[in-house]
Amino acid sequence: MRDLYDMYQYESIFRVKPQIDILKKRLAKARSYANVVAVRDLDGLIGKMKDRADNLDENRLAELRPILSNDELAGLTFRLKASISAICEMLNQQ
Repeated sequence: MRDLYDMYQYESIFRVKPQIDILKKRLAKARSYANVVAVRDLDGLIGKMKDRADNLDENRLAELRPILSNDELAGLTFRLKASISAICEMLNQQ
């Protein structure tokens, strides 16, 4: 959840876009761990991000409750989904 929140901040607040060449290199070197299968290309990353966005709900924000105020949590699910969708669209154009 914190990774999705970080992506939201980079995309919507700081307006930072990923450097595609670096992202592709890092994905190619990604390693899988117990219970976590690494994605190794942009299509896999886009699919995983879309899946996470589709399954976001208020209950999944529990990890962020200790670090965010109630005002910041209000409507965060919708903002996260919009931000992740924008990133996926941008990656899809590469």
